[in-house]
Amino acid sequence: MMAFSYNKGIDSLDGALAMVSERWLYLPSSDELPCSDDTPVDNEDQNFIPNLLLFLLEFIWAERNDWFFGVDMGIYHTTGINPLVPVVPDGFLSLGVARRKGGQSRKSYVVWEEEGVVPSFVLEVALGIGRSRYTSGDVQREVLYWYDERGKRYLTPEEQLARYRERFGELP
Repeated sequence: MMAFSYNKGIDSLDGALAMVSERWLYLPSSDELPCSDDTPVDNEDQNFIPNLLLFLLEFIWAERNDWFFGVDMGIYHTTGINPLVPVVPDGFLSLGVARRKGGQSRKSYVVWEEEGVVPSFVLEVALGIGRSRYTSGDVQREVLYWYDERGKRYLTPEEQLARYRERFGELP
C-alpha cells in the first residue's frame, strides 16, 4: 500500500494549493485498498433489505448498465479526514457509472476511480421489521411494519395522513 499523509506543513496559499493538487497524485487504487475485514456485524434485516433492493434493481434494470448497487461495501472518498478510511453502509446506489468495471466485480467503491461520482442513495438499516394484523373494512391481512430501536412501530403513510386530517383537516 502507498504511504499517505495529510500532515505536511503549509507555509502559504501556494503551498496549500500545491498540497491539494499533490493530494490527488497519491490516492491509492482499489487494488491497494482493503475490501473486507471478515468481521460479520450485520443482523438479518441489514442483509435482507439491501439484497432485496439489489435483486429488484437487477430485475427492473436488467437492460441498463449505467448503475451500481453495493451491499456492505466500502465507499472510499476524499471528503473526510482520511481517504483510506471507508464509509460502509448497508447498501448504496450510484447512477451514471458502469454496472461492472471492465467486466469485473468491484472490491470497493472508490470515488476517485468512478470519475468523482458519489452514491445518490445510501441505505443504513437501523430499524426493525415486524409482522402484525391489519384490518381494512372486512379484509384482514398480515403486513410488515417498521419499528424503531425501542420497539415502537412507525406509522404508515396512510396513518400519518389520517392523523394529519384529525389535527388540521383536509390537505390544502
